[in-house]
Amino acid sequence: MATWNDYKNHVREAYPEIGKDFDEAESLSKIVGDMTEQRREEGDGE
Repeated sequence: MATWNDYKNHVREAYPEIGKDFDEAESLSKIVGDMTEQRREEGDGE
C-alpha cells in the first residue's frame, strides 16, 4: 500500500469493525484539533 489512506481504506473493507475504530479516532482527532485551534485563537494556548 502506497499511503496511510490506502491502508485505512483496505482495513475498512477487510475489517469493518476496525474500520469503525479508525473513523471514530479520526472524528475525535478532528474535534481535539478544532478545540486546540480555537484556544490558540483566543490566546489561551500560549
